[in-house]
Amino acid sequence: MIEFGLLTVDYRFPATPAQNPDRIPRLIGHLAWQWDYVREGRMRIFSPSGAFDVLPGESVISPSQIPHNFHWYEDSVASSVHFFWPEAPSAPLDQLIHIGKNDLDAATLELFFRHAPYSDAVERHNAACAFHLVLWKFFREAFPETHAPVTMKEKVRRLIEERGYTSLGVEELAAEFGMSVNHFTRRFKAETGTTPGRYVLGCRLDRAAELLRFSDMNITAVAYSLGFADLYTFSKAFRRHTGLSPRIWIQECSSASTAW
Repeated sequence: MIEFGLLTVDYRFPATPAQNPDRIPRLIGHLAWQWDYVREGRMRIFSPSGAFDVLPGESVISPSQIPHNFHWYEDSVASSVHFFWPEAPSAPLDQLIHIGKNDLDAATLELFFRHAPYSDAVERHNAACAFHLVLWKFFREAFPETHAPVTMKEKVRRLIEERGYTSLGVEELAAEFGMSVNHFTRRFKAETGTTPGRYVLGCRLDRAAELLRFSDMNITAVAYSLGFADLYTFSKAFRRHTGLSPRIWIQECSSASTAW
C-alpha cells in the first residue's frame, strides 16, 4: 500500500531563470515517487522523453528513479508529496504522467494534499487506498496493459477482486499460474517478501476496512461477505492487521468524518 513521505502544501516556488533552449537542463531522479499539483502559476517539466507545461489545476506524477527537472515560468504555488509505492507494477517507467485539470475533482486533490497525510491512522489508511486506486487508473492509461508486464502480486490481486475478496487457497493460485504449489510459493515470496496466504488475507482485510468505513454493512455482514468462517476469526485477524478491533475502527472512522 502507499506510504506517504515528504509533503508540502501551498509552497511558493519563485520563478527560475530561463533555460537554455538548445539543451535539456540537468536532470535528477529520486528514490520515492513524487506527485506535484500546480495551484497557481505554470511550470515546465523536462525529462528524457521530452518536455511539457503543467498549468494551474494540473498535476504531474514522477515515478521513482526517473530523471527530470522543473522550470517555473513565474512565481507559483504548488503542493507536492513524495510517497513509496511497493505494489507499483513493473513496466517501462520511462516517462512522467501528466494529469489534466478535469481528470480529478478538487475535493480528491484536497484530500490527498491537505488533509489525509496529516490526519489519524484511519484517514491515512483510507487516503493510501484511494491514492493507490487513482494511481492505477492513470498508470494503466499511460501504459496500456498490452505493453506492461503483470507481476505475480498484481495478477493475484486481480484474482482476489474477481472472486469478491473471498479466501483463495494456494493450490488454486498455483493452478492459475500453471505451477506446482511449492514452486509458486517460492516464486511469490521471492517477488513480494510474503507468502501467498498472508498476501491474500491482507487484501481481504484491507477490503474489510473499506467496507466498514464506507458502506452500511455491519461487522457480521462484512465478515461473512468476505468468506470468514465466524465473527471471532474475522475480528482477531482484523485487529492483528490494523491494530484496532472492527468496532473501534468504525468508531474512529465515524469520529474522523464528524470532525471533517
